[in-house]
Amino acid sequence: MKKYLAVLLSACVLSSCASAPKTEGVNAKCPPPVKREAKFVEAQYAPYEGKGEARINGRLCIKDKAGKTQCLANQLVVVNPVTDYSKEWFERHWSKGVLLEAPCKKAREHTRTVKTDAQGYFTFTGLQPGSYYVGAVVCPPCIKGKTPYKYQRLGAKVTMKKSVKADLKPVYTP
Repeated sequence: MKKYLAVLLSACVLSSCASAPKTEGVNAKCPPPVKREAKFVEAQYAPYEGKGEARINGRLCIKDKAGKTQCLANQLVVVNPVTDYSKEWFERHWSKGVLLEAPCKKAREHTRTVKTDAQGYFTFTGLQPGSYYVGAVVCPPCIKGKTPYKYQRLGAKVTMKKSVKADLKPVYTP
């Protein structure tokens, strides 16, 4: 059940349109997804199979509209092994806002998510050494009709043997 929930949450984060209101016809915020150009190649995911000893940690902090740094609690962070398939996701969807068709089931099995703690810290453990894309979506709360910061996606590409810090930087703001 926990794995199913993680896959479901990953799909929401990966689409970044899951919370958009449903309307009749074409939704201006979420146009129809486009076909992926990259093919899923199982051999590229093989080095990431099974539980490893590597870890990725970081902290999700942003500048608010007043220029003050805020580290965000309870935000979803996603990690994907770097492959041709995930590179397309990171470059086209995550960084440029192109809504891609849903990833195939086998690719979703390699996507992991965690939530930030009260101070905005996150850690992925049990990873195989290698290269990963790390991403987070910042969805601002509406406080009395005002939003303290903009919607944005942050991301980083990291490579590690044992442990690495992911320094998330804004990659997309609509």
